[in-house]
Amino acid sequence: MSRTMRAAILFALLALSAMALVRVVALRFADEQLSERGLSWSARDATIARAAWHGVQRPGLSIQTLSVQPLRLLAHAKGVDIDLSTMSAGFRH
Repeated sequence: MSRTMRAAILFALLALSAMALVRVVALRFADEQLSERGLSWSARDATIARAAWHGVQRPGLSIQTLSVQPLRLLAHAKGVDIDLSTMSAGFRH
């Protein structure tokens, strides 16, 4: 195997390792941010381009699926239920 080929393979392996590390760190950060805001969830799945939290809840709020696509800066919530009686008085007219 040529020196150039070995360098290309090493570079590809390092790039893939870096992408995997960034993904793990980003998911951990997102989990922490959701938890700090009082949210819990029943399951999470993730790919390189998207992460989804299922069964997201907190008092007064239920989200069937919360999905995030960080490369497009897009978040989507499916099946949202909000109990307005649990909201603070700050929503008065």
